[in-house]
Amino acid sequence: MPYRTHGAPEADRAERPEAASAAIAREHPVLLLQRQIGNRATAQLVARKKRNATVEGETVIVTSDAEETEAKTIITTIRDTHGIAVDSLKAATATKDAYKNAPKKARDKIKTLPWRMKDLRAVGRAVAHFAPILGKARTTSTRSKFNQEAKTVGKVNTSITENTAKGKVDPDTLGEFYASADTFAIYKSSETNRQDFFNVEKQIEATTTHELAHGLMYYMINDFMTATGGYWLDEDTKAGAKKAEKPPTAYGRTNAREDLCESVMLYFCDEKRLKRKCPKRHAAIDAAVKAWVAPAPVATPVTPKPDKETVAP
Repeated sequence: MPYRTHGAPEADRAERPEAASAAIAREHPVLLLQRQIGNRATAQLVARKKRNATVEGETVIVTSDAEETEAKTIITTIRDTHGIAVDSLKAATATKDAYKNAPKKARDKIKTLPWRMKDLRAVGRAVAHFAPILGKARTTSTRSKFNQEAKTVGKVNTSITENTAKGKVDPDTLGEFYASADTFAIYKSSETNRQDFFNVEKQIEATTTHELAHGLMYYMINDFMTATGGYWLDEDTKAGAKKAEKPPTAYGRTNAREDLCESVMLYFCDEKRLKRKCPKRHAAIDAAVKAWVAPAPVATPVTPKPDKETVAP
């Protein structure tokens, strides 16, 4: 089944840095205007130089040959080192397959999208968070006996609201993991969303980390629920324990799976926030991550036998 990340409800926006920008606007309107003018001028300059480049079979929006080279490095590293192919067509297909019962009109609107450099950079950083259990490194990790759960990522324009005849184009889904296809998609709505981080590129990294966690860290769901102190009765049911530690975000209260992925997202992208708000969740994830690398076996001491040629008669 697909696991999706939506834009956050209002309750999730309380701790965000937008408040700081609002304060600047009130206290320093001239400074804010200067920034806006500068940002627009920069955007116009960059827009004139943008072009689509085909990089390893993917369409990437670049502004220079250097960016095209960087894009190739990111894509090949994700693939060759971490075992995750950048394949937007496969991600779009996985989205369509997950919503076979939705109207054809809605499914036909699902298309691949060009990558922006900030998308690729963010995905590259997110994938690196799980480096010890990806690609070549996985063979020497404690997850080596299990197949890698995420093998493809793609940029897609939209998901669908539900897998029924009522399904329609979904403008809110940021990302979605498709377990049956070992694939996850990053959607267009992520290009402007800042539900957890003021910086859009950081938010895309966070969304990607969340989606990867659906596949790569689901194995610890039972231990995670136990560690929360009784917040979850099972994966979909809250226990109602008053003293149980609450999920770090409103979206994390959807079910235990989303709780786990939101917690993993913060562990890698804002560890201080997770540790402050949810020390039990932080401890559980920290232990799991540190256990990925198996300790080197301790060699049994062996007393060397004397060299017969040097032993005194």
